[in-house]
Amino acid sequence: MSASTAVSRLILSPSAPLARRYVEAWLDLAEERGEMDRAQRDGAILEDALAHSALLRDVLRSPRAPRDRMAKLMAALGVELGLAPLTIRLLMTLAEGRRLGVLPVLLAVFNVDRAARLGEVTVRAEVARPLTRGQKDRLETLLKGRFGPRYRLEIVEDPAALGGFVLRVNSQLIDASLRGKLAHLAQGLAGPPPRAS
Repeated sequence: MSASTAVSRLILSPSAPLARRYVEAWLDLAEERGEMDRAQRDGAILEDALAHSALLRDVLRSPRAPRDRMAKLMAALGVELGLAPLTIRLLMTLAEGRRLGVLPVLLAVFNVDRAARLGEVTVRAEVARPLTRGQKDRLETLLKGRFGPRYRLEIVEDPAALGGFVLRVNSQLIDASLRGKLAHLAQGLAGPPPRAS
């Protein structure tokens, strides 16, 4: 499953409405305090920690630990990761409400809602191989010309693309990958589906 498919599943999961309530409060407070950039940084740190720590993922799913112990554990984790006090308070609130399991969904919703609130365009480039510095610079120049400074570029390596690239700009898809071209060619060769008589 691609990373974008995983994010889509998280955003559409049954726990997304609950996560969105926490996200709205987090964004409101961050905006009020002028800490939107810090909240974005904290979200990225938490996503990275979840991606790289099976122990953390297991702790988040553990319903047996006492609430106060989980809240203290989340506070210590937040300090260790260098998170802002607002983000640490969010983690503690999730722990106290036995809602830590919703954190992966909350982070996915946070990224989408934060970008929408700031009028930011998210551009996801799926490439078969790492981009050279020159290719990345050309891509960023094109994006700045098209969207101005309010865009966020995510570059993801996907060897299944075979060559070329797939760009996702918010909900728009531009598929210039070899995989996409081959799929289009195969569909053309197969012809239209047979008619039912």
